[in-house]
Amino acid sequence: MRVMEPLGQLTPWDLRTRGDEYAADLLYNGLVRLDGSLKPQPDLAERWDTSPNGGVITFTLRNDIRWHDGQ
Repeated sequence: MRVMEPLGQLTPWDLRTRGDEYAADLLYNGLVRLDGSLKPQPDLAERWDTSPNGGVITFTLRNDIRWHDGQ
């Protein structure tokens, strides 16, 4: 029998266990998601640009997304 550990607070920026990561993946969208071929596809970001040296990625968010309170 497998014992499940209780979930933490599930704040996406402070996930502490693999179980928390799995649960957060079910609850939260990300900037991008992976398709069946593990290629990044837009999710909350409609596009992204990488600086010439690869050190900075700039994400452009979709216009139709809102915070949980509707803002």
